Amino acid sequence: GEGSTSNTVAGNYIGLSETGATDLGNTGNGVTIIDGASGNSVFGTAGTASVIAGNGGYGVLITDVGTNANQVYRNYIGLNAGGNAARKNDKGGVLVRDNASNNQIGLPGQGNTISGNGGYGVAVGQTLPGYTALYSNTVAANLIGLNALGTVALENSLGGVLVGDGANSNAIGGAGSARNVIAGNGGAGVTISGTAVLSNTVVGNLIGLRRATANGAFTTVAGNKGDGVLITAGAKYTRVGGSEAEGNTIAGNGGYGVYLFTSIFFSTTDRQTANVIKNNFIGVSADGSAAIG
Repeated sequence: GEGSTSNTVAGNYIGLSETGATDLGNTGNGVTIIDGASGNSVFGTAGTASVIAGNGGYGVLITDVGTNANQVYRNYIGLNAGGNAARKNDKGGVLVRDNASNNQIGLPGQGNTISGNGGYGVAVGQTLPGYTALYSNTVAANLIGLNALGTVALENSLGGVLVGDGANSNAIGGAGSARNVIAGNGGAGVTISGTAVLSNTVVGNLIGLRRATANGAFTTVAGNKGDGVLITAGAKYTRVGGSEAEGNTIAGNGGYGVYLFTSIFFSTTDRQTANVIKNNFIGVSADGSAAIG
């Protein structure tokens, strides 16, 4: 809560039994960071993920003005301690909302596995009345919609990642080890939605693919049931890809690879012509050598 800084929540089972297998979920959220708490960390210890699963709310909720610069990494959110079976958080995996800014969900080389949840794996937005926008949050290096090995789909029911409701200048992925793997989810892999949703980036991700074996490359289809990336409801200035190092691989999904959709009620200046889709592999493998429609 207010004034709470530089605390750690590490190495716990939150919502599961002491064996890490049985759902004994809290009725609310697993972890709530609220009311200006900043600089806090929720993480697994070296070699052992924290497990946040089976809860009646969100796995992790980060909310309110001044709730900034918190880090959530190296956790299993929505899975058992083995990382191989769903123990859903009912409302979703992680929600960042209501002016919370500069928070990090996953760090390069230290991502979370966020799978098996009700709702979205990660949602940035859902701003309540009286709040304006949230900025510069990062979702990076996570497995979203797969087991901890990346070999089996464990869907988040509504989709992988949602950016909506006043969320501006947020980053989904990044080059190299900051990429997310977003696959096997119940809706779109990434949804960017809303007229006040501006200047967000979707960079470097693998969207719709899994590993065939534990140490293999992400070359096997585990499509999101919706589009790979959906940009809708007037979202503007979204960048999907960019430089060659920032390109996404978007393949094997149940809808379009990338779908820009808006309403006829928006004026011409509100249409999504300012969005950029550049240097991505869409409908092919990450090296461009094989068709994966």
